[in-house]
Amino acid sequence: MAEVSRSQVEKALEAVIYPGGDKNIVALGMVSEIFIADGKAYFSITVPADKASEMEPLRLAAERAA
Repeated sequence: MAEVSRSQVEKALEAVIYPGGDKNIVALGMVSEIFIADGKAYFSITVPADKASEMEPLRLAAERAA
């Protein structure tokens, strides 16, 4: 099985659109620290602390996309 690359994960995350907007979370600079280890992709999504709970659907969408 081929190893997934950082660029493939980033490309997949481009499908996740910020709620109420028209830009994806990668274009908005919300995704960082993408790395692959043991066949799994790990990444961080930065959101304002006061919006963390309402951004839970965004996190789930990003996990599904990746």
